[in-house]
Amino acid sequence: EIANTEFARDLPQSNKSRDPYVSAVLADAPAGFWRLNDRGTTLARNSAGRPHGLYRGDVEFTTRVRPTSESEYAAAFDGINDYIEVERDEKLNAEDCTIEGWIRVGGRRRDFASIVTSRNDSGRTAGYIVYVSPAGNLQLWTGDGSQWAQLDGPYVVSDDWRHFAATFQRMRTGAGGVLTGIACLYLDGELVARRESMSYVPLTEYTRPLRIGAGATETPQPLYYFSGNASDVAVFAHALTGDQIGSHVQSAIARPETTR
Repeated sequence: EIANTEFARDLPQSNKSRDPYVSAVLADAPAGFWRLNDRGTTLARNSAGRPHGLYRGDVEFTTRVRPTSESEYAAAFDGINDYIEVERDEKLNAEDCTIEGWIRVGGRRRDFASIVTSRNDSGRTAGYIVYVSPAGNLQLWTGDGSQWAQLDGPYVVSDDWRHFAATFQRMRTGAGGVLTGIACLYLDGELVARRESMSYVPLTEYTRPLRIGAGATETPQPLYYFSGNASDVAVFAHALTGDQIGSHVQSAIARPETTR
């Protein structure tokens, strides 16, 4: 667990932004929203409040930012030891949830690459993972108490920025707290995969951080490092609708992509 003293600084937050995408995300009340534009500091600021995160390894920043971004920078992960660690917070591990953000993924990889992970794989499986698979496909994994349920999406390796979103909406609760619900994957605002009766155990019984750019949150040393760029990663304690996700994307493509 990350020491609270590392996150002691309160930062001013506002739902007002010159960036239409940021305004759209904040309007839907995320539990966490990390812009990943924090050049010159080790603190990954949470624009939704707390918890903030910490940059680990040697995360660099690119000036090629996502469409309509008012920011000058986005995070660049080397796939070797770069990641962001966010201390555990219950609202980041809700029964209904959404994980969304922007990525640029270059080339194929030999292993899974975690965009966002909050999981336990030691004993009982629990939590969620958003992966880029070795073949370059977007995936959502959820722990069901004994193994991993999986939802497969399309190929996402591209030199262009792509918006992803993964949602889980609980339908019922079974024995041992195992949830059954509807899981969806979206790419660039379009529904690309849906699975009904997907099982999920929220990560509530374990003290695990959330990681952006790496996985295996049950171990001190991460695995499954992400190689590429990421920006504006958000986690919601509710399942966004397809219309809400689509409106987020539309707000970011009102103007041509900015390259500085």
